[in-house]
Amino acid sequence: MSTTWKFGYTPTSSPETVGTGNGSQTTFNYTVTLPPILPAPFVAGGNVIIYVNAVQVGTDDGNGNLTGTGGGYTLTGSTVNYSTGALVVTFTTAVTSGQAITVAYQTSTINTAPANNDYCIYNLKQVMKAAGWVVQSSSDGTTYNSSGDQITKGTSGTGGINNALAWFRIRAPSGTRELLFQRDSGTPPTNNGLWYVAVSKVGFSGGSPSATQTPTATDQYGMLGHAGQSTTVGYTDWFAGNAATTFHHEAAADSAAPYGVYSLAFPKNSSTSTSGFHMFLIDSLASGTYQSGDTDPYWYGWSASVSYIWATNAAPQNSTEGALASINGTFSSTACPSIVWPGGPNNAGWNANPYTGYDDLLPMFYYFPNTTYKGQGYYFKWETAASRPTPTLLSVTQTNDSLVFQSGVVPWNGYSVVIG
Repeated sequence: MSTTWKFGYTPTSSPETVGTGNGSQTTFNYTVTLPPILPAPFVAGGNVIIYVNAVQVGTDDGNGNLTGTGGGYTLTGSTVNYSTGALVVTFTTAVTSGQAITVAYQTSTINTAPANNDYCIYNLKQVMKAAGWVVQSSSDGTTYNSSGDQITKGTSGTGGINNALAWFRIRAPSGTRELLFQRDSGTPPTNNGLWYVAVSKVGFSGGSPSATQTPTATDQYGMLGHAGQSTTVGYTDWFAGNAATTFHHEAAADSAAPYGVYSLAFPKNSSTSTSGFHMFLIDSLASGTYQSGDTDPYWYGWSASVSYIWATNAAPQNSTEGALASINGTFSSTACPSIVWPGGPNNAGWNANPYTGYDDLLPMFYYFPNTTYKGQGYYFKWETAASRPTPTLLSVTQTNDSLVFQSGVVPWNGYSVVIG
């Protein structure tokens, strides 16, 4: 599958001073101020860059090693810890007295605990934008921007998302499909905001939007908050009280099956976990598996406990769980995943394919119970071995390119999962 995924929000840091040469010192230890660091393969030319006297000496290789030569210096035995941001920078020769050793890097919120619900939504917005989604209009709760993104930070105040009734609508890079997010009216910043999320195939271009009023769409469906084909807005704790945990936001840019998104969480302060909680996903349907007249070949799912996301013919457990797809141009909440293997997909009983060495995953099918087959998922699969806990890394087509989450498997960037 040819897919470009954006993992986490990755603003570039300003260069930080690692140390200053004194004519005899060769090794410098430093911890960056904004860990964790995004590994190198996702940034052209390396993601951690070491300079001496403003001349680049070397970069990381994505596996925690810093290597390179420049400006008369060569790195040897140098390392970076992506999780903690700790650097050990060693040169083969002493750095000239007075010359500054600096580091530039990309920091990532992919594996860090957000302060609250609001910051988590902000991070998700930023990841979707990085994958090509475009904010069409928005408000920080005070100032309405009719043609762009007014929300520039995950906190409160001017440009903040942690403000009463802040909102934004964000459109997929192709077509008119949009999601609408609005925070409740709780007093910031101490209030852990509740959220309303809706989807539209034609876009939220109606109504009388303002600093506190969202636009409307003729086909909008409330996924979280007030569910159904209504313009009435309600709010709910999307995260079931677990927002201040480790969240992973991913968004895909892929012309073959465009623009899937997922957000998931694991319990924090633990090196391993047998379960996850909270998942929001948009799965593109695989080409050729849905009807040619389907105007919205996607499946939308959300849950604060994920028990419903992976269930078969299950009913939502509460207002923060659901699944959604469209049929004949109209959204319906009766769609849910289904699998034909008796006993569940993760009891198939095999692990890696003995011929390829990679894991074989089972397709995920979406349908409207007792009505119509919707299609087959493209990004999201069923894992086959019941013994694998969340968040086991799998090799499907390359090293560690997938991640087990409950009984499902999602695309991953190949690196160890930090959940605490």
